[in-house]
Amino acid sequence: MIYHIINSNAFHHVPGIINGILMNAEQTNTGGKKEHFFFLRVLNFSIYTCETNKYTLKIYIDLFIQQNIDNYKFIYKDIDLVLALFRLSHNDQLILHDSQSLWRHPTLFWLLLFFKGNKFRKRVSFILWGVTEKKLRTKNFIHGLLISINDTVFKSFKSIITLTIDDEKKMKDWYGLTNTLVTNYILAKPLNFTEFIKPIPKKTEPVVIMVSHSSHPHNKQIEVFEMLERYKDENIQILCPVSYGDASYRIAIIDTGKKVFGNKFIYIDELLSRDEYHKMLATVDIYISNASVQTGLYGIHVCMFSGKKLFLKDNNLNEVKSIGVYAENIEKINSMNYQEFSKPLEDIDRERNIQLGAERQKHLKDQYIRDWQKIYK
Repeated sequence: MIYHIINSNAFHHVPGIINGILMNAEQTNTGGKKEHFFFLRVLNFSIYTCETNKYTLKIYIDLFIQQNIDNYKFIYKDIDLVLALFRLSHNDQLILHDSQSLWRHPTLFWLLLFFKGNKFRKRVSFILWGVTEKKLRTKNFIHGLLISINDTVFKSFKSIITLTIDDEKKMKDWYGLTNTLVTNYILAKPLNFTEFIKPIPKKTEPVVIMVSHSSHPHNKQIEVFEMLERYKDENIQILCPVSYGDASYRIAIIDTGKKVFGNKFIYIDELLSRDEYHKMLATVDIYISNASVQTGLYGIHVCMFSGKKLFLKDNNLNEVKSIGVYAENIEKINSMNYQEFSKPLEDIDRERNIQLGAERQKHLKDQYIRDWQKIYK
């Protein structure tokens, strides 16, 4: 059996991840979708602005009913997760989706896996949704010992999967890893990027600028507002999704956006369905991300492969350039007048980005399937 540990609270993409795993299971693992079992952790906090009946645990129950399997269990207490891990057999695999913790301490989770032994860890794969900065080592003996245990655990995993080449490089440099793989989840349904192509706006139409995708502080939207402030009298619309992330930073984003741009600032604090999110992305002319870490790749991929103009930096920019897509460094905004900033991509760059999206859709799924066959093998 292939067991997955995943935090159910991330309603904005976890149902899609699970659906993609199950829909492609006949091609990725010998036992098909019935070989997968999901431990869905129900954490006692929310990253969303509100909880509605639309986004409750029922979304998972409906998903598994639709898939005609009951291989899942909601985990409400950390002790239940510990007990579940001790019940795994020597033939089972374990997939960790993003960082995990016990009693709010990640170190306790890694300590548990350390004591489970090397043979157990050789059947564990760890998928990193993003890599922040490495914790500094201190002279404190206990703290140093715990970090060393963390290093040992990472090195002994079957595989550590990152979503970008920059994140893989970080993990290799920091931990001396040789068990890394860069890949991504397989979508349940391939995207048709041409559906998001938007005609060049007429002079009477506002240029729609999407600033990041969540209210996590690493997105640094307020810095972007400062860059864009000199365009506030132009025909623009600032679109800012803040439906999940840090609550206090969300308030700061909304207050600052209203103050700087007035009624040209539109924020979305309700979690959109996938279809609603797609409709919003189709209205965008320019996408801006000020995050140094890898984040928001889904929206970035949709925008870049549908010919929209992108301003990115660091991890995200490097990832886009490695694909061959044209994008601007966000720092360039500071030296641009409005005409330069709002001008659409040159036809040759726009067409190349769209063509790359079409080509990647043809072969990328096959590559991801081969990657996941390797992970599950």
